[in-house]
Amino acid sequence: MFWFRFICCWLAGVGGLVLRGAETSPTGDEPIIIQTPDLNYPREAKLRGMDGFATVVIEVDENDRLVDWMVIESSHPYFAEGAAEIVQKSTYQAARSEGRAIPLRAQVPIEFKTDGIVVNSDFQTIVDLYLQGGHPRNKVSRLPTLRELDGIPVPLEIAPPPFPAELAREGVVGTVVIDFFIDETGAVRMPAIESQAYSELGTLALNAVRAWKFAPPMRGGKAVTVRASQEFRFREGSPVAQ
Repeated sequence: MFWFRFICCWLAGVGGLVLRGAETSPTGDEPIIIQTPDLNYPREAKLRGMDGFATVVIEVDENDRLVDWMVIESSHPYFAEGAAEIVQKSTYQAARSEGRAIPLRAQVPIEFKTDGIVVNSDFQTIVDLYLQGGHPRNKVSRLPTLRELDGIPVPLEIAPPPFPAELAREGVVGTVVIDFFIDETGAVRMPAIESQAYSELGTLALNAVRAWKFAPPMRGGKAVTVRASQEFRFREGSPVAQ
């Protein structure tokens, strides 16, 4: 019997002008390449002499297209808006695996400094700034965690991934974990394979989660976006993952 549960997920990853994302679907042998336009500093922030940052999650398909994106944290709304403009105006070169272009999701930290803008290639840059007190964490706008919601998002339309009998007979069994976002409308956004026993199973799980629908996640009575993770177990003798 299929049962539904969330695995709480903490934000982590790497990103930048050349991205080998911590969140991939599947993991590529070569990273995404981002070509940024002339970067405009957010006007209001510049007038106020403000430094800041934003972190964006992007999804780029095998045809070099930006499929989806989401600002998941920022030190001020000015920088969330600036980051959104950057990712929408940039061009992308898809990740590649064994010489073939593949879809990939990755996390992109962007630093705004009054003397320039840096699209970071190393997540450690952000960590170092936090440790140095550059951006007080209690002032950062970020996505709520599942624990901070009024309640676990209510599933409205979910179906477990199918498990073809022929895969089981071939010994293709195991566990897949899918990481995804649920936006303020309850739609699933940018699902990605966090771990997989076999690529065939990862694809089955990923396609299933893309079609899921939830009641809007709520925090303090207000609809919000949240990040979640779901584990699937593909076992012999079952027509669906459990």
